[in-house]
Amino acid sequence: MKEEWSTATSFFLKALGEKHDNSDILTKLASCLISLSKWQEAGACATKAIQLDEKNFVAFLIRAQVHAHNSSWDEAIADYQSFLAGNEGFLTDLSAEALAIHNKQKSDVLERIGDSYMRKFFEEFEEIEQMVLKNRETPKVTKETKKPSTGAHQKNKPQSQAQTQQNTEKVVEFVDTEFIQDLKHRLEYAREENLLDAFKSYLEARTTCHEAKQTIDQRLLDLKEVVNTHLRNY
Repeated sequence: MKEEWSTATSFFLKALGEKHDNSDILTKLASCLISLSKWQEAGACATKAIQLDEKNFVAFLIRAQVHAHNSSWDEAIADYQSFLAGNEGFLTDLSAEALAIHNKQKSDVLERIGDSYMRKFFEEFEEIEQMVLKNRETPKVTKETKKPSTGAHQKNKPQSQAQTQQNTEKVVEFVDTEFIQDLKHRLEYAREENLLDAFKSYLEARTTCHEAKQTIDQRLLDLKEVVNTHLRNY
């Protein structure tokens, strides 16, 4: 199979010639390059195809795959949505068979959008989780941390060791409180902005194509479990 994709890639490269000014061929070439896992080249071809023809919505779909592979979730979602928006203009006078194919494709893209929002949330959550663990591992100041000064230096000490310890603990407590509050705000943002949109995409995908209903119903249940598990302690 890889040899066939390599042959197809060579064919489209030859068809392009030196100018690289054919949006349709560039799109086909980008698709071949993805199959060969040449993601950077595929993204460049898809971008060039879009620059040549902003209505080449298949190129948006291919570039979205490249963005998703690179974990560039915002860019992937934007390109998926551009593909969907562009395709909506071709729904008039479609046969029942063509409309069913369109709905299946739309459902698949909506599911990918939902997955992108989910993956974006997971990455943000893991980052926050690491920050929490790092904060918990920070050693607290104890009475043994500082030793009393001796001689002349002790006479000039502005406050006692006990006062220093007390003030330090207050500062640590304040920082911890502010830190946790900041995490809660970030987590709330991640939940509202990403998980809510993921729910919407999955629900729309389910209603768009009945064939995908059972699979996406399970995804919604999984998503609910993820939310309950990861946000229970925050």
